[in-house]
Amino acid sequence: MKTSTRFLLVIFTYIVFIFVSFPLVAQDRESYYNFSDVDYSQARVIPDELNTELKVKAAFNDQYMFFQFNWPAEEGIYHDYLTFQDGKWVAHGGSAYGPREDGFYEDRLSFLVDKGNVKDFETLGCYVTCHEGLRFTSTMATEEEIADVPLLADKADIRKYINETRSSPHWSKIKSEEELSKLRELGIFLDFWHWRAHRSDPIGYSDDQWVLEYRNSDGGKGPYTTNWNSDNEQPAYMFDPDIVGFTALDWDDVSNHRLTQDDYFYISEDIAVEFDPELDWQEGDVIPRRLLRTPDESRATITSNSKWEDGQWSLELKRLLDTGYPEDDIALVPGQNYNIGYAVHKNASGSRWHYISSRKTLGLGIDADVTAIRFDGETPNWDQIEATTIPLYYPGQVSWEFLTSKYHPGQGGILDGTNCLSCHSEEYLGKSSVSHETKDGSYPTFIATTVGGSVLILGIILGPLYFMSRKGGRRNGK
Repeated sequence: MKTSTRFLLVIFTYIVFIFVSFPLVAQDRESYYNFSDVDYSQARVIPDELNTELKVKAAFNDQYMFFQFNWPAEEGIYHDYLTFQDGKWVAHGGSAYGPREDGFYEDRLSFLVDKGNVKDFETLGCYVTCHEGLRFTSTMATEEEIADVPLLADKADIRKYINETRSSPHWSKIKSEEELSKLRELGIFLDFWHWRAHRSDPIGYSDDQWVLEYRNSDGGKGPYTTNWNSDNEQPAYMFDPDIVGFTALDWDDVSNHRLTQDDYFYISEDIAVEFDPELDWQEGDVIPRRLLRTPDESRATITSNSKWEDGQWSLELKRLLDTGYPEDDIALVPGQNYNIGYAVHKNASGSRWHYISSRKTLGLGIDADVTAIRFDGETPNWDQIEATTIPLYYPGQVSWEFLTSKYHPGQGGILDGTNCLSCHSEEYLGKSSVSHETKDGSYPTFIATTVGGSVLILGIILGPLYFMSRKGGRRNGK
């Protein structure tokens, strides 16, 4: 056989191998979803900004853990409000698909903490909590479907959960109450620090939650409640005029975002009185729909202090290293490392429209992506601590089920414990999330790039050998 023919045969065999072997290598794991048929347009709203960044500083003393965060954003302090219109009180704001045009959704910063107990968090980070069926996704579970699952029947939707709580990869396959309680006792859950610019920060607190079979709140009274009297269809509380000088805000000020952090854009128990329906309420009167209140017990363990200025949030969070609530919070121990997944909500966006980090490490006095510095005294000197810049990206509708399915070209690496950043940058992950959501198609892209790359590699390797063999043949008179 001629040398040129042999080389062509090798190339042809290699290409055929790529086409045939990929479907065989991709593990056909138990799956309830055919991702080639999912219509992502049902919940598709792509943000204009795919990437942003978060600057993090951390410090600790004998008792407390401190964080300082900085990130670019508009002043997102508004949330939902009750407005007096045509003789009745009407709600404005709340969760929506993508950013709210009226701007009535607060900015948030949150992060998940894992002490090494949650499977795959070390490599996949918060993707282990992102699943098909979650609210505001194209495969969102319906209320009727949820009602058929006894342990979830009191929920209106499905939110974050970890895989250890399911017997198979579907949101409805939840384990028994006894099994869930055992996981929690063993510390197999994620601690969730959850700061909200409207619903907690004005009274100096961050919310405190944990993720197991659902996104649960810590024990005790939370920092806010709904300011609504459903029996009379009116607010439960109004501003106390003896303290603030008025009973309601003005719609013109609220809708045009004239109020700042220095104003009463919120209502809290210390400046509120019981609502009086007999007052002469005027068209455009506004009362915040969330009543802020001092939290207690486990839900009161994280305090906050924030300032928005010149397009930047600066936020400080403080918590006891060990809160004394081992089934709600993860204790932070000097000399140990923890896995962290950071997230930021901005641009009046809620639910899944956020920016996330890959898994990062936090070390208390030891080397890590973010190293917390030990100090003496009551408060850290932040000017003496270097900030770590954490890249964030829009994750789209990429789920754990997709990442571990045969429809994801990187399935093998994911199942082998490979970190996403081993193959991709955060900038690429934001773009690929959009490609997945717009159905550009990961599998066809993989085939095209793999075949094209393979041909290129073969050309680089075999080309010189081919010409060398031709040259050698001519020397021998062949």
